[in-house]
Amino acid sequence: MQKSEALIPALPRPHDSGGRAAGPIDSSEHGLTFFEQRVDAMLRLLADPPRSCFTIDALRRAIEDLPPAQYDALTYYERWLHAMRLLVVEQGLLSEAEIEHHIAWQGGLSIPPSSNRI
Repeated sequence: MQKSEALIPALPRPHDSGGRAAGPIDSSEHGLTFFEQRVDAMLRLLADPPRSCFTIDALRRAIEDLPPAQYDALTYYERWLHAMRLLVVEQGLLSEAEIEHHIAWQGGLSIPPSSNRI
């Protein structure tokens, strides 16, 4: 790294929202939707021992690497889902084609019961 590069401040990433106007945060307790429960279950199945297909640090990296417009457009659990999809492909557990096939087969985001690869 050249000396002049060290003086250039890094651009803020989309997850680093400190100091930006974002409106109030709803901190009230609420139950998870069915979609949120399913995403949470998928994360537990993929990241918890004994499988440990990826780490929570890897999930965080994948979320933080989302393009700013996509990051802002997604909900909290949608970000998790996009990050898990990326990591599953990166780890070679499923290909994009296999994921697309399963999504089309279900007509949504459900995983077919015959799929036991994850």
